[in-house]
Amino acid sequence: REMAAARFLLLWLLLAVMAEDTDESSCPGSGDQHTCGNNPLVPEKEPERVKVIVDCDPGVDDLLAIWWLVSAHDQGLIDLVAFTTVAGNIDSRTVHRNAAIGAMFFETLREHGVQFGTSGVRVDDEDKETEQFYGEDGLGGLTDEILASFAGVSSSEEARKLMPDFETSKSSPDLLIELLESNKPQSIIILAVGPLTNLAMAERKRPGILSVAREIIIMGGGFGFHGTLDGYNGRGNINALAEFNFWADAKSAKEVFEVGGRSSLAATLTLIPLDVTQQVCWCDKQQKLLTDSVTSMLQSNNATKGLSGENSPLVRLLGKIVKQLDGLMLEFAQRCIYLHDPAAVGYVIYPQLFHLRRVYVGVGTSGDFKGHTWTDLRPLPGRRANTWVTHGVEIEDFMMAMRRDFALIAATSAARQAHRRIDRK
Repeated sequence: REMAAARFLLLWLLLAVMAEDTDESSCPGSGDQHTCGNNPLVPEKEPERVKVIVDCDPGVDDLLAIWWLVSAHDQGLIDLVAFTTVAGNIDSRTVHRNAAIGAMFFETLREHGVQFGTSGVRVDDEDKETEQFYGEDGLGGLTDEILASFAGVSSSEEARKLMPDFETSKSSPDLLIELLESNKPQSIIILAVGPLTNLAMAERKRPGILSVAREIIIMGGGFGFHGTLDGYNGRGNINALAEFNFWADAKSAKEVFEVGGRSSLAATLTLIPLDVTQQVCWCDKQQKLLTDSVTSMLQSNNATKGLSGENSPLVRLLGKIVKQLDGLMLEFAQRCIYLHDPAAVGYVIYPQLFHLRRVYVGVGTSGDFKGHTWTDLRPLPGRRANTWVTHGVEIEDFMMAMRRDFALIAATSAARQAHRRIDRK
């Protein structure tokens, strides 16, 4: 009996210790873990949605990137808190409006309280004309049609009323500082898919502020890791040596990468260069696959059984964008629309699809090498690495993920509108 009592006491003590070990407060990193101590008796904790600030200069590929982000937000994968805009593809006012057009196209963000910032001024040349690769409106001349296609809105005039006021919006550098300071350290991802003007300005105004971010994911630069692809060397698109975002404000780009190398406490810098973005693209084949996916989703819902993918405003507009840019792709010898900014979004949501290497990234700031990115891959001691650089992507999986997320939000939006029609009857 004494032996049995001793065993019972030992078992009781063991269970008490296990209970202490599985207490939430004693779980290291419990906020980021699905389970605590792998104990099946402890219920899983809902992972916290990572907050994302999008720093962008919306042209066509930014629009696709924003729609993908809104889909991820709608699915609960991320929490979109702000769009800070920068003059790049087009002027300050237009990029501010285009960011709002992309964000407000679906109903998801309209009541979410997402903020919009106005462009900072470039370091190297504040009077530089903006690139108008995607036309005067930055959206291939489709602005009015996109506004008229807003979910749950009856006209383009009504859609325009949803646009934030440019004059009263905060400056993007100030908005970045405010959001980074008012949230927990390492809780926000900055996704930068335009010139790095705003990030550099924020760091100059408040030294060390970028280190508060959890990660800074940047679309820009190019290294030519894979040699020539479709006639492009992966090093540049505005010219043979420089990618547009870094060329547009080379000094700011250099400053941001210097921040990444200053301290082990600095936010992680991850670069999505042309070497990756020119591997993924949107074309007629992708358009057809998306249309079929949306059709399949709609026909599985009783309220939308009679609809097809072609009834979806997103699918229809994407088709027009592809046709609208056909001539431009031919002029620049591109086989399709390169998914520069969506590639960076893909990394935010599905980082497991990318291949990375840790290197030092430098940026040229003058002459023929303005905006040129370089690194030294020789196995020699030298500069301290400051960036994770993606050099490859699982192309088929990436495209499938993008189509699926687009199809989800397109079908969801169509279903909501169908239910509204039924309710009105």
